[in-house]
Amino acid sequence: MGPDLNPHRIAQSALASILLLAGMGWAEEPQSEVPAADVPEETAEAKEFKVFEYGSKGLDIRSRDGNYHVHIEWRAQLRFTSRNFDDPIAPAPDVRKGDFVVNRARYKMGGHAYRPWLTYYFEYDFPRSALLDLRFTLQASDELRLRVGQWKIPYNRERVDSSGKQQFAERSIVTPWFTLDRQQGAALFGRLWNGRRADSWYNVGVFSATGRGGTGSVEQPMVLGRWQWNFLKRDLPFSQCDIGYRDKPAGTFSVAGGSWQGPYTSFSTKGGGYLPGFDIGDSDRYKVRQAMFETAYQYRGFSWQQEYHWKTIDDTETGTVTDLYGWYAQAGYFFHALIPKFPKPLEIAFRLAEVDPDTAADDDAENEWTLAFNWFLAGHRNKLTFDFSRLHDRNEEVGRRWENRIRLQWDVSF
Repeated sequence: MGPDLNPHRIAQSALASILLLAGMGWAEEPQSEVPAADVPEETAEAKEFKVFEYGSKGLDIRSRDGNYHVHIEWRAQLRFTSRNFDDPIAPAPDVRKGDFVVNRARYKMGGHAYRPWLTYYFEYDFPRSALLDLRFTLQASDELRLRVGQWKIPYNRERVDSSGKQQFAERSIVTPWFTLDRQQGAALFGRLWNGRRADSWYNVGVFSATGRGGTGSVEQPMVLGRWQWNFLKRDLPFSQCDIGYRDKPAGTFSVAGGSWQGPYTSFSTKGGGYLPGFDIGDSDRYKVRQAMFETAYQYRGFSWQQEYHWKTIDDTETGTVTDLYGWYAQAGYFFHALIPKFPKPLEIAFRLAEVDPDTAADDDAENEWTLAFNWFLAGHRNKLTFDFSRLHDRNEEVGRRWENRIRLQWDVSF
């Protein structure tokens, strides 16, 4: 059996690393106490300092020495969905379904402790009663950072982009098949050659391969590598839509790959799971390898991003090897940048996507066409989204159905 990536051992190793780094001189030397008579009068800047401050992005609490900071915010996502299945071959033709849900309701807390170079982040989702993120990051420099805990690992841009910073009400049909989602583990990452032609981000890590909150063992842990080239010498954060109307373009080209051997063939917010056609496995049943490349670009109200994915699943129990591929491409534009009379807060976007769950099988692909309208009341922190999708699922289990889907969503953070 291969190594069992125990989260408790990871936490113990992280704590040991923190203590070691502190002992190597990362922490400042303690200052001698100043006699009360020699303490200077409080400056105007010090008088204006606010320990508690509520701003446009939430609540901030700070210590006067700058060594402690916590940022707190809440987020809610309210969604109405109407679905119409109009394929006559489907089991129940012309089925219509509409529902309203609190799709996401989250508490977020992040900041730094002891020193600014030790940061943390915590996120909890109430509808699912789930701890999403709990991570700690030590920053030696811009080029070298260590992160441990549980978080959404940076494999592909669409999944790492927050659901609150999406261009559509939800991610594409590609995500459930190829995302690595949240994992428990450790990673090294950083930005190299900042502002130069080779400006890049790298990320390498080892993870549990059991997903969010995962338990149990695997034959081989998940190994991840990602390289992002900022080919215009400017960083492009994980956020969709050019709501700031960039006056200088930013673009990325990225490649990533991952592999593991264990019981799961897919991951989601729920944790480890199984793609259609795959049974529950033992700790060594599935050998999975996957890779992807992506591009992204934003400039003057225009945004673009796309991904292309490959995945191979080797079922060691049956000897079957399945190859999958999928892709999506999306673009959005604030037409106010071209036509001044067009409403400035309104963005129109379009997405195409396709997934082939088994390249050896004929006519089994899924397709998506989605048109979206976004009205930004306060950037991504307060926005309305309306999108319409035409979906085609040729999977035999659903009867080669066509689906028309309408979603209206309000996403707000405070």
